[in-house]
Amino acid sequence: MVDRRERAMDQAYKAAGLTPYYETEHVVLYHGDAVDILPLFATGAMAAVVTDPPYVTGTSSSQRRIGHVDLLNAARFYSAWYRLAAAAIDDAGALWTCASWRTLPVVLYAAAEAGLPVTAAAVWDKLWIGPGSNRGLRSRYEMCLLLPRPGFRVRDRGAGDVWRIQASSRKPHGHPAQKPETLMRHILDITEPPPGGVILDPFAGSGTTLAAARAAGYGAVGIEASERWCEVIATRLDAADAG
Repeated sequence: MVDRRERAMDQAYKAAGLTPYYETEHVVLYHGDAVDILPLFATGAMAAVVTDPPYVTGTSSSQRRIGHVDLLNAARFYSAWYRLAAAAIDDAGALWTCASWRTLPVVLYAAAEAGLPVTAAAVWDKLWIGPGSNRGLRSRYEMCLLLPRPGFRVRDRGAGDVWRIQASSRKPHGHPAQKPETLMRHILDITEPPPGGVILDPFAGSGTTLAAARAAGYGAVGIEASERWCEVIATRLDAADAG
């Protein structure tokens, strides 16, 4: 009998109608823009979306009077991919997105525009203080926000919203925004996708969510706009298989 993961992986591959950049039995990676590729997945094919999207810091006008224009443009982009990603998630699944204090207003506005609730904002205590300036404080935390589908439930009622998971300035795979695999694994542990479910990451980066999903026994589908990072992901997953 074909299990759930094999059906979902096959469905994701065929629905996209695209040639994957990288493919194994349990992982499919597409090179392209998330907003272009997300509509090609079958409705409800994914057990969850776990992703670390591009933050909106560093925009040219973010510190000037017209900064709200950049934030509004970012919110429109977020709202667009939220809608598309939500359509690909099973009714019992959830969308998790990383954020910072700067992007929190964008996430909340975009979620409201997309008609998605934000039911939790977990604080990720990185146990490491990042760089800063004398005009502010050195950052020790980021956030992970939960946007659930209607049927999603957190089964572990003891799960809290402060996560102490070690980070450091060392990025093993070179991506400047790389998150620890243990962080993504923690999100999956809280989400508890069904056995064989498929996890989607529309902004795959260096492949941390894909690696965590595969290690936890789930299928994984990723989208990455940069061919450079697609190659890093392929190399990373191949190395894990070889090891």
